Amino acid sequence: MRLGYSLFFCFLLLLVQLPLSANYTQSRDSLLNLYSSMDEPDSAAFDVLIKLSKNYSIVNWDSSIIYANKALKTANKMGNKLFVAQASSRLGSAYNMHGEYVKAIDYYQLMGAIYDDLGHKGGTAFYYNVMGVLHRKIKEYAKALEYYNKSMELQLELNNKEMVIGLYNNLGNLYWDMGEFDKAMSSHMKCLDYKKKVNDKSGIANSSNGIGGLFEEMGEYDKAMEYYIASKRLYAELEDIRGLCYSYSNLGRLSFLKKQYQKSIVNCDQALDYAKRLADIELLMKSCNCLSMAHEKMGNTGMALGFYKRYVAIRDSSNNDAVNREIAKKEMQFKYQKKAAADSAYNAQLQKVKDAELRIQETQLNTEQQYRYVLLLMVLLLLSSAIFVYKRLQVARRQNRIIKEQKGIVEKQKYIVDEQNKDILDSIRYAENIQNAMLPVEEHVKKLLPNSFVVFKPKDIVSGDFYWISEQNGSIYFAVCDCTGHGVPGAFMSMIGSSLLNEAVNEKGIVKPNNIFQEVRKGFKDALKQTGQQNEQKDGMDAVLCHWNRKKKLEFAAAYNPFIMVRNQQIQEIKADKQPVGVFLKEEKPYTHHELEVERGDMVYLFSDGYSDQFGGPRGKKFKYSLFKKLLLNIHDMPMERQKLILEDTLEQWQGDENQVDDILVMGVRF
Repeated sequence: MRLGYSLFFCFLLLLVQLPLSANYTQSRDSLLNLYSSMDEPDSAAFDVLIKLSKNYSIVNWDSSIIYANKALKTANKMGNKLFVAQASSRLGSAYNMHGEYVKAIDYYQLMGAIYDDLGHKGGTAFYYNVMGVLHRKIKEYAKALEYYNKSMELQLELNNKEMVIGLYNNLGNLYWDMGEFDKAMSSHMKCLDYKKKVNDKSGIANSSNGIGGLFEEMGEYDKAMEYYIASKRLYAELEDIRGLCYSYSNLGRLSFLKKQYQKSIVNCDQALDYAKRLADIELLMKSCNCLSMAHEKMGNTGMALGFYKRYVAIRDSSNNDAVNREIAKKEMQFKYQKKAAADSAYNAQLQKVKDAELRIQETQLNTEQQYRYVLLLMVLLLLSSAIFVYKRLQVARRQNRIIKEQKGIVEKQKYIVDEQNKDILDSIRYAENIQNAMLPVEEHVKKLLPNSFVVFKPKDIVSGDFYWISEQNGSIYFAVCDCTGHGVPGAFMSMIGSSLLNEAVNEKGIVKPNNIFQEVRKGFKDALKQTGQQNEQKDGMDAVLCHWNRKKKLEFAAAYNPFIMVRNQQIQEIKADKQPVGVFLKEEKPYTHHELEVERGDMVYLFSDGYSDQFGGPRGKKFKYSLFKKLLLNIHDMPMERQKLILEDTLEQWQGDENQVDDILVMGVRF
């Protein structure tokens, strides 16, 4: 009961003092809170709230959301549907900028429903466009296309040329994401035509640059060069330093792809100068990396190494994201404060809000008497509440005792689980030691294949990918294998596969790779008791196995994974048999025997599918096999260790913050 009386008197004191000592601050935020809660708010309050939400979107996302919500409440009080639509749009924009796309869609749908109800075609067209943008961001491409087309239909009807231009650009980017390059090119060309009609030189330059990038991705380098040069000329005319930097960077990269290495160096040098003036980390990295690769091709080893070191130093310094974000935040706060100080219209609206405060204070005296009458009623309620609270506290104490007992049980169970996890992890670490002992040591690989390298990155601690090498009767056998699964199950399969290869080559003396695969297939079936029934686990491996007689003859077999050789700047790909080394539900056929004469300088690559299947890049997509082949062609004539370093560095940059999706293994051998 004493607790109940204490609560009562504290609450009574609070209620008595609150109306008598209310001293509303003169700050902008509190005044706007009061003004937006008035019985009859006007458009001035709404405009100020919308403006605050936009300004805060630069420096404080939470405050931007708060003011947008206040604007929405004010619009609802006024019963103004257009204001409700505008406030909903502001909330949608704020959530979109913060990456909360589902919430953004909810508010934009509210806006769209109002515009549709009012028959406001311009607002409805804007709604369709922004919904297309959001659905593209969440990769729902079919819906994004549907919304863009609806918006385009209305904008053409309204003859809104500026929005039509933007929509063609949006459609082009969407088709690009979908891999429909012809449609992407058509949309970007229409966008460019519109910009030419209105003589938007900056827009023409930007579109030309984008079209050049699309032609480059399609492999049409001459057309890409034409558009890059056109955009560069316009940027020079406009004295647009950033645009010129991007243009020279694009020209440098494209010249490298066309094997015009001296031109690549000239363009990248110019891009590097502009990037220094802009202090743009990303452009500095691109320029240094391109210069390193171009000088390497020209035989300028010292210059190549120097630019590569600069590239690595810039890349490492840019990783301090926390510092970069703080700098950006300071800059945005400065811009916001400068804008707010210069905004005389805003100050006029703020003075109007202060006048509203005086009217509110006048009504305060009339409400104080009502507060005291309410207090009398509260006394009776608090007395009964105090008794109820006291009884609930007794129940709570009993419940706390039970909770503590249960907590002790949970902590004990957690300890047991942690110990079990530790035992499991220790077992996996031990399995890693076993698997590492099974893999060939680097000295042994270098002894048998002096000009070679291996890139090996397990997804988990242990791997389903493995590489294998052996010497028999003066010949060298080497293989890259990708077993079913990864982690511990994949590691078990890799140990079985390695043992079966050793047995077929070293013990049974089988010579031809296709016959070795046939023997390993039998071994997998016997070891795993596979009969080919539909309900069985389909375990085995994809692999490429080579037999080299240390002279010119190279024999090999390929199961699912292809074989690649680069000779005289030309890439040759031998397709693999479409069946694994293991049980196969369809008709099992003999593996194909391949044989070729190798020449001095030939470069051979064996690999699993982990590298090309890795997600990453600016759009979070797969690296793709076609891009992987281009990379191998670009680096094939470099030293082995440099090739390995570039493959690892390219993979790291592409992957970024994405998780590794599979084991990764690449072997390169030069004859």
